[in-house]
Amino acid sequence: MKKVSIIIPIYNSEKYIKKCIDSIIKQTMFSDIELILINDGSKDNSFKIIEEYSKEYQNIKVYNQENMGIAKTRNKGIKLANSKYIMFIDNDDWIENDYVEKYYKEIINTKSDVVVGGYKRCTYNKTLFIKKIINKMDIYAQIAPWAKIYNKQFLLDNKIEFFSHPIGEDVFFSIKLYNKSNKIKIINYVGYNWFYNIESVSNSQHKKGDKDLQFLKLIDKVKSETTMNNELEYFIIRLCIWFIYFTIKNTQAKIYQDNFNSIFNYLETNFPDYKKNKYLKFKHNHEFKILFVIKITILLNQIKIGKCAIFFINKYVFKNK
Repeated sequence: MKKVSIIIPIYNSEKYIKKCIDSIIKQTMFSDIELILINDGSKDNSFKIIEEYSKEYQNIKVYNQENMGIAKTRNKGIKLANSKYIMFIDNDDWIENDYVEKYYKEIINTKSDVVVGGYKRCTYNKTLFIKKIINKMDIYAQIAPWAKIYNKQFLLDNKIEFFSHPIGEDVFFSIKLYNKSNKIKIINYVGYNWFYNIESVSNSQHKKGDKDLQFLKLIDKVKSETTMNNELEYFIIRLCIWFIYFTIKNTQAKIYQDNFNSIFNYLETNFPDYKKNKYLKFKHNHEFKILFVIKITILLNQIKIGKCAIFFINKYVFKNK
């Protein structure tokens, strides 16, 4: 049995998948890795490419299926994995040569449920947008499934899986994980390269808006399967403010205004004391810029000019972002 299973859902990734797989083949402990490649109904040559890799390397396993979406595909990967520890990589990203070894040694030595590390946000020509080192204060903000290694049995025992949902399928997975575990190890290592792909779902579909407010159904799912505390409540507040700024930049004014009202009505109904959350005080929160935006947005809503002010910011100040 291999020491680590790496799960990669693949969809229309013929431009990027070779770089991703090659970075895994170059791993210092590649012989101890089970690489699970699941083609999720690609319409390009992705499946043909990964089949060629599986013919050359015995520890690369390829599966083909009709399109199920990334959440169901990752859940399937968890069930297929034969190793004690699992990792996820997106099909257009890549990792440094010592990535798996670093995480594996940490989870073995610390007997953790999950080890969480940092990442770089960059392009293939090495343009660097972000280099993020994770710390305890912003652990909930690291919701992507990558840049982590997991104890598979912990995920199974606690029924931690991805929520098949139009927005934030990995939000539920990571929040429930953090909420259920008291054995989380955070490391300063930055070995994951998150490719800035303008054609990806997160850079296109999400910015079109959310007319039916599927986002709030996701928050309901989080609430129903976690134990609420100040830290998680703060993250939900932060997520709601993020939703206002990010996902509705290009939506129509009427839908935007309805969404804005619905978000704040939801917070006030479900978290009536949310303005008193201790993490909304600067002395308890190191994320000054993020907290400043959150507090300003709450204030604008209180004085009844939030919709107009933020709509102006989204449409004109951020129009080229």
